[in-house]
Amino acid sequence: VMEMRQQVSTLESYLEKRGAVLPSGYLKGRVVLPNPSC
Repeated sequence: VMEMRQQVSTLESYLEKRGAVLPSGYLKGRVVLPNPSC
């Protein structure tokens, strides 16, 4: 989960450097577990 949050942060930073204006909290990461009984 922590790694996913870092990736979202990195993506937000990249998009902002490219000129995309994103509202705060616009991107949200999701973790999908292949086994629903986890």
